[in-house]
Amino acid sequence: MAEKDFVILKNELTLEYNGTLSLDNLYKTIKDWFSDNGYDLDEKGYKKTPSEKGFNYKISFEGYKKISDYCEMHIKLSIKFSNTEKQKNNLLNGDLKIGFECFNKMDYEGRWEGGVIKKFTRGLNDKLFGKDKFVRFEQELKEESYDLFDKIKSFLNLQKFK
Repeated sequence: MAEKDFVILKNELTLEYNGTLSLDNLYKTIKDWFSDNGYDLDEKGYKKTPSEKGFNYKISFEGYKKISDYCEMHIKLSIKFSNTEKQKNNLLNGDLKIGFECFNKMDYEGRWEGGVIKKFTRGLNDKLFGKDKFVRFEQELKEESYDLFDKIKSFLNLQKFK
């Protein structure tokens, strides 16, 4: 089984916003960022439930990028948009919360699984030879996560002035 090296724990990095926005434009902003930065993107979940005021949305994305034959970067987004009220021009008003979870996945293809000697060799290789490389991968993932955070934050700030 692949080993996960967490860089940003679930909901350690969050964005909160209360106001009006276009959910379609938020989707587009997120998808464009992942595409521009070389990530493949999966929509892991989409749930729309009725609430007192309108609807609650729960959406989850996971973007991943292979950086070597051994390591993948993963960025997960959990989007909760609650108490939404429909406005004019397909806009929604409500409370938005976006949580980030980021990790590097080592041996994502499972090549070093299937025996004690393979696992020992993998662990030895990771500790002795891969440490500098993994620190660099961790730093790169952290920088890219904060870049996405800033991109979404600037999108939300623009929504305040429309």
